Amino acid sequence: MSLAPDWLRGRRMLPDRWRDEHTRTLIAQDGAGEPIGAGTMWTSPVHPDRYSVDLVVAPDHRRAGIATALLKALADLEPAAKSFIWGGRRD
Repeated sequence: MSLAPDWLRGRRMLPDRWRDEHTRTLIAQDGAGEPIGAGTMWTSPVHPDRYSVDLVVAPDHRRAGIATALLKALADLEPAAKSFIWGGRRD
């Protein structure tokens, strides 16, 4: 049984064998402490010169700047200066 909200199920937001010590994950919460967004950045053996980014926001909270805020917060956590890339996927 998963404790993740429906909008986050099936997304791999934690480190795996392709992600290294540069991996960072953040969760955005609403005023009640409920998760409404998540973002992960990592480098991989395939592209060690840049960060890959995965962002997801709960459907009811999209278009409110949450993904932008997560991306900015992740950039503040980057341990090394690198470019960001991500696949433009929209749910």
